[in-house]
Amino acid sequence: MKIQFKKLDSNALMPIYGSQYAAGMDLFSSNQEPIPIEPQCRKLVPTSLSICYDDPSYYMRIAPRSG
Repeated sequence: MKIQFKKLDSNALMPIYGSQYAAGMDLFSSNQEPIPIEPQCRKLVPTSLSICYDDPSYYMRIAPRSG
């Protein structure tokens, strides 16, 4: 499985694994200012990334932090 990320903006940060035991990658906003998200609300947050993967049995999901 190969996942490719492409920066679409100079403010984009590449996703990283927080530790060697992490199940998923940490994704960052490309926004320069904090974006408050109230409880029980949804908000679009720019990442300025394009993501491509070649395995149809995988999917991408953004989920709340577990820790």
